[in-house]
Amino acid sequence: MKEKAIHRIILSDESLLKYNKHILLDEIQVEGIELLNSKHIVLVGLGGLGCPIAQYLATSGIGTLSIVDNDIIEATNLQRQILYLQEDIGLPKVDVVEKKLKIINPDLNVKKHNTQFSNQSGHIIKNADLIVGAVGIPKFIKSDWIKKDAIVIDAGYHPEKCGDIDLDGIEDIASAYTPVPGGVGPMTINTLILQTLQSAEKQ
Repeated sequence: MKEKAIHRIILSDESLLKYNKHILLDEIQVEGIELLNSKHIVLVGLGGLGCPIAQYLATSGIGTLSIVDNDIIEATNLQRQILYLQEDIGLPKVDVVEKKLKIINPDLNVKKHNTQFSNQSGHIIKNADLIVGAVGIPKFIKSDWIKKDAIVIDAGYHPEKCGDIDLDGIEDIASAYTPVPGGVGPMTINTLILQTLQSAEKQ
């Protein structure tokens, strides 16, 4: 198998083929895949929004994805949380999602946290390059947990007209932040990937 060395990363023919559509984009190219591969993303929440976000991220070329959720899969989850099947009922969400993401992308480094996110959980995200809030609790993730120049994606929206992340003072912390009220899809993930690259290039 032919391999091409790009800085510190060896891209095999299989990897070049896998990320071909990314590489063809002027905004990404091979160097962009290298940057994505070096980044750590934390996804808090593996429910109706967290499941598709996790699935898209697993195919994006990122190197490390931390997933945080302490829920057990229930029958009521199945109609809207697309990573879970009937056979998964009763299992921890992080265990099932880790297994399925590794099937989607065996090269992805998945770190799972089967824990109830709380005020003592800031250490999980403090070194993340990008944080995605999809936990479903208003202003649950505090801005002072976020490292300087990280990217923030808030996938929640609540009647209080706020998201899952407390955005107070976020302009002075994050290099980019994007509220995504109540929905996620290819355009959301495209924005997320491009913002990750733009932030990385500034560092």
